[in-house]
Amino acid sequence: MFAYEKTLPEEPMELDQWTPKQFATWLSNNHSDRYISAFSGFSGADISAMSAEDLNMRIRTVGESGGRQRAL
Repeated sequence: MFAYEKTLPEEPMELDQWTPKQFATWLSNNHSDRYISAFSGFSGADISAMSAEDLNMRIRTVGESGGRQRAL
């Protein structure tokens, strides 16, 4: 499982500046732990650059696999 920090930095940052750990922390803090594996290694810049279709595909993949990422 991807390791994440318990808290985000004190000062707000733009999403495209987040590290993969910060993004995983945000997911966890927002009760979206089941998506951490699907977005493991993705920085905020990676997420910002993804199309809505790409994001939805990753989210659906997690839903179809019961929270575990499937190979595409």
